[in-house]
Amino acid sequence: MEISWRSLAVLAALAVRMTAGGTTVAELAAMDRQEAGKNVDVCVTGVVTIAFSWIGLSGVIADPFDPNGPSVYCSGRMPEVPMAAAEGCERLEPGDLLEVEGCSASLIVDPGLVARRMRKIGRIDLPPYPDREYAYLQTKDCYNRRARMTGVVRGIRHRRVNGMDGTVLSLATDGGVVPVSVHDASPSWERFIDEEVTVEGVLLPCITMAWETLYPELEAVGDNPIRLTDPGQRFRRKALAFLRFAGVVAVVPLLLVIAALFIQRRRARALARAVSADRRRIAGELHDTVAQYLSGTKILLTSVRSADADLRPELRETLTAACDMLDRTRLEVRAAINDLRSDDLLMKPLGELLCAYADRLQTMGAVRARAEVRRLSKVRSPESKRDILAIVQEASMNAIRHGGAKDIVIRADEAGGALTVEVSNDGLPFDAETAEGPEQGHYGIAGMRERAARLGGTLAFGSAAGRSTVRLSVVTLGGI
Repeated sequence: MEISWRSLAVLAALAVRMTAGGTTVAELAAMDRQEAGKNVDVCVTGVVTIAFSWIGLSGVIADPFDPNGPSVYCSGRMPEVPMAAAEGCERLEPGDLLEVEGCSASLIVDPGLVARRMRKIGRIDLPPYPDREYAYLQTKDCYNRRARMTGVVRGIRHRRVNGMDGTVLSLATDGGVVPVSVHDASPSWERFIDEEVTVEGVLLPCITMAWETLYPELEAVGDNPIRLTDPGQRFRRKALAFLRFAGVVAVVPLLLVIAALFIQRRRARALARAVSADRRRIAGELHDTVAQYLSGTKILLTSVRSADADLRPELRETLTAACDMLDRTRLEVRAAINDLRSDDLLMKPLGELLCAYADRLQTMGAVRARAEVRRLSKVRSPESKRDILAIVQEASMNAIRHGGAKDIVIRADEAGGALTVEVSNDGLPFDAETAEGPEQGHYGIAGMRERAARLGGTLAFGSAAGRSTVRLSVVTLGGI
């Protein structure tokens, strides 16, 4: 707290004096109604924060070392109790240091102190009033505390209490309306109507005729307790209020975006679960119907070819080609069933799938295989991943079956809006232009080109430095 050197000297001397013992204001304020009602004899040293000289040397006292902290009502006059004896003072003033002898009591706002003797032992400068928000008035600790509050005066009324005229101003704060009591019925207070003012004083209980506490009101203290708010301070306060409001306004859209993303993610997970279940259902139907029919059809064709030894050569070749086509179709259906039963194409990124395939080739034992992937997007449709994997598998198996490859490297990179997937092997050179096609019952190259076209890309076959390559190039700016 900001106090003068004179006050510091007084407080230093007081600290030495208080080491001898006695009850502190904080200890008295901490008593409950039952404990305070035992009328325990106490000796308290406190500083006056507000004086009611018209009630016989009564007022509020606080801890001299914390005037804005715990405080209690000190009465120098109570019904059927003699007025307290005063030494060194005829009336109390804010800032007076008092040594009070008396007893604890359960007063209107318990606990309190009924004085038998008051002795003024000095004065100190009280620190600035603490700024209080309206919410502070809802706490049990607000009574008897010093406070400074800012608001707009919305109404004024006069009242008479215990034969004394006074004025009550309705101070509209940001949190609610606070009554401000002034022991002066002058009409001059009307000049503050609809003005923003700052009031300094002590929060006291407003009571009924039955001595019931209703709510706290701010008792104005001093010669100039109500002042027009400084324009600069008013501007700063309004600017701060605007910034708080702007912060709330800015946070609300952010919270809405987060909520929308959360909902979208939940929906995406639910959709993924539904799609996975549907894929498994379709896989089961393909296995139980199409795959079985294909196997049965091949058995029938093979039986015809084997049963009739006199078949013309061209018919035998046709049946053989049909059986090969059925074998290849069965393989395609089986691959489709495996893809449908697996969530890999849905959940795993392309790079992870390519590395997993290279590991499977490696475990076959016939070849060395590895995958080198860089900068691949993690967002890609299951259909596009299936076509890319099919091209890589076909290129790898062709290199092993027809080229005798022993080393296969799968490279994938995505840069500049283009995806490149290359299968390199050390097998025999391969010429795609002279390779057998569908006319001869071989559909590998044609199938690879159809998949590349479906992806919106191109296939290139080449040989260099003793290695053959199959390269898929796809422009990904539009997304695949």
